[in-house]
Amino acid sequence: MRSSVLVLVACVFAVSLSARADDATEAFRRMCLATHSDAAQALAEADHEGWMALPEPMLKEFEKTQFSHAQGRIRSTSSDLYILILGTGRPSQAVSIDMQLCGVAEVPGAPEEFEAQGAALAGVPKDTSFSTDKSFYVWREENGRRIAVTRNDPKAMSLILGGGLTFLVTYSEEKKMSIIMLAVPAAAKPETGKP
Repeated sequence: MRSSVLVLVACVFAVSLSARADDATEAFRRMCLATHSDAAQALAEADHEGWMALPEPMLKEFEKTQFSHAQGRIRSTSSDLYILILGTGRPSQAVSIDMQLCGVAEVPGAPEEFEAQGAALAGVPKDTSFSTDKSFYVWREENGRRIAVTRNDPKAMSLILGGGLTFLVTYSEEKKMSIIMLAVPAAAKPETGKP
């Protein structure tokens, strides 16, 4: 994540808002997993919970990363900032097709906690075939169960094209910002199994 995003966060939200403490992973569960990265549903949930619109300069900075057509919301507590960011893009350079992205970032970051929580939410082993500092968990659905799929699986591309593959990604910029993100193909349908 670009450090300029963090500078803008500090400038716009130098004074903490009076909002109840919220956990990034639980926000991700409600807004990204439960909606299957549907932007309209995720934004509606954030608005219902009282999140604020993400300022335009910050959206522009996110669009310099992997989020095209970025939309977002922001919420602060006495000690943390939470950012809901949505858009289209590629979760990795190894993925050649744009997907629907939905992520929740926390400032300051908590790399170890995000890694552990991401693994628990995914419920499948980490895909170690990605050569990156990000952690990837990739699966397909079968009879309401998640089945791990690796990037090198010969069926991976056909699963993406058919809307049948889901990526959960965690990464951090040192301890400045951590993000947990869901990426689903545009043709994907909501899961019927556990979130």
